[in-house]
Amino acid sequence: MLEDRTLLRELEAELVVLLRPGAPDWADELGFDGDFGAHLRDYWAKHGQDQPEWLADENEVWDRLKKAGEANVDRRDRLEGWNHHVQISQDGQPAGTLRASCGQKLDLTASGWIQNNRGDSCIHQLMLVLDTSIVAELYDSVPGRNRPVNKNFSLVAPDAPGIYMLWRASDLQYSMRDARRNLENSHTRPNPAKFPGSFVAWLVVE
Repeated sequence: MLEDRTLLRELEAELVVLLRPGAPDWADELGFDGDFGAHLRDYWAKHGQDQPEWLADENEVWDRLKKAGEANVDRRDRLEGWNHHVQISQDGQPAGTLRASCGQKLDLTASGWIQNNRGDSCIHQLMLVLDTSIVAELYDSVPGRNRPVNKNFSLVAPDAPGIYMLWRASDLQYSMRDARRNLENSHTRPNPAKFPGSFVAWLVVE
């Protein structure tokens, strides 16, 4: 350590350490990290148009994610709407931020819940989407008042480095095939506005 300090003086070098704030405790428990806001800004810059003012405020980004989750739970408790929740885990641990190399295969688990409005009898499909590609079919039945979601699946990281968004999409069709077709026809480009309402996780490909 002394040799390192001596070398820095001899070179007249200046060492700058940048400390990035960590995630709030509640977000850390979901597997998110302090890079969350940076990922969202990078994603919006690449795929969005005008960036909203709140995007520059780290606390506002976290607050919007937290409030969206709380509102979803409130709708679930009141049986209001065709709602769902999905969380990703890897090796048994929550993984709100996944990291992979190009083309790497990830073995993951999607868990959560799904419900119908007032517990009605609609057939309800739930899918997990990576930007515009469906990576897992999570549910295709009548959940009524509430049903758990739990599915193991594999995801192959894209060949290009970058930030990718995992988000949840649902439909009320007679079959998963119809739901897939609707989604594939209507979502042809990544949409940053899926945050926070439909957001599930980040995939960081390096």
